[in-house]
Amino acid sequence: MRTNTPAEVNADTYDHYVDAFTLEWNRNLVQRVEHELAQRRIASGRLLDVGTGTARTLIELARVPSLAPLGFVGVDYYDDMVQRAEQNVRAEGLGERIEIRAGDVHALPFDDATFVAVIGRSVVHHWADPVGAYREIFRTLAPGGFALIHEPCSDPDPEALAFFNERRAAANVHPVHLDGKFTVAESIEQLREAGIGEYAQVSKGSGMLAIGFEVLIAKPARQ
Repeated sequence: MRTNTPAEVNADTYDHYVDAFTLEWNRNLVQRVEHELAQRRIASGRLLDVGTGTARTLIELARVPSLAPLGFVGVDYYDDMVQRAEQNVRAEGLGERIEIRAGDVHALPFDDATFVAVIGRSVVHHWADPVGAYREIFRTLAPGGFALIHEPCSDPDPEALAFFNERRAAANVHPVHLDGKFTVAESIEQLREAGIGEYAQVSKGSGMLAIGFEVLIAKPARQ
């Protein structure tokens, strides 16, 4: 079992990087969340962002008018990320809509079936035990809910990787490390080992999203 990998950059650098250079990737995830919620006719409940970082994705989600009935929770493993996330949420006047918690995806501090949706972006390679983390995510999903994770892979499209690294360099962030990341096939196996393979699908991204893949987990309405 791997240990939780350290944050690659501190919260200040990460916040600048996300705010200035990864908005397209964040907005794609936001659009996918909107689509999946509408597809499943989920109009209320709570959404969890695992590895929320500085809460930029949650802030984008909270600004979507159609998602006004939802509550949002962000969890991060690193104290500086939690503190910056709380600051960002307060600065946007969203303290009533977004709750930030310190926590570990391997032992989420929530009851079973708490969330209608769980999301994450660029998080799996930080997990010590992806199989156990996927189990925890599934546990906290309410029946009929879904998890949506966008993750960089170990075998990205070369052009997409070059474009992504250009963005990172402009933010004074080092190039993407491919070590410790996974292929689509490896992710499918992790989900199978977690006992939820039949409820999950993993698909490689295209265009600028060819840097990685999407994991979509749909919990049955009744089990």
